[in-house]
Amino acid sequence: MKLYSKDDFKNKDVFWNQAEVDQISQKYNKQGLSVSVSFFILSIIAITYAYDYLKPKQKDILYNLIKNFDYNSYIEALKSQDKPLILFSIALVFLLMMTHSLIYSIRKMNN
Repeated sequence: MKLYSKDDFKNKDVFWNQAEVDQISQKYNKQGLSVSVSFFILSIIAITYAYDYLKPKQKDILYNLIKNFDYNSYIEALKSQDKPLILFSIALVFLLMMTHSLIYSIRKMNN
C-alpha cells in the first residue's frame, strides 16, 4: 500500500478544502453569467429585428394573442405557414429561454 502526499496530487486537480471548490465555482459562475447576459442581449436584438419584418396584420394577431388570449387566429396563421410570424415566435421562445438562463446565472452568483 502506497501513501500519497499532497505534492503527488498537485497536477491532478484535487481539492483539499471547500474554499478551493468555491473559488473555482465562482470563476465558472462569472463566466456563465457573462455568456447569459450576452445571449440575452442578442436575443433582444433578434426580437426587435424580427418584429420589424412583421406586417400590421401579424402584429394584430400577436396583440390579440397577448391581450385577449385569442389562440385561434394565431394557430391559423401558423398553419398557413406564415414565415415571419413563425420566426418571431421562435425568437420569443429563445428570449424566454435566455431569460431563464440569466435568472439562473444570477442566482448561482448569489449563492
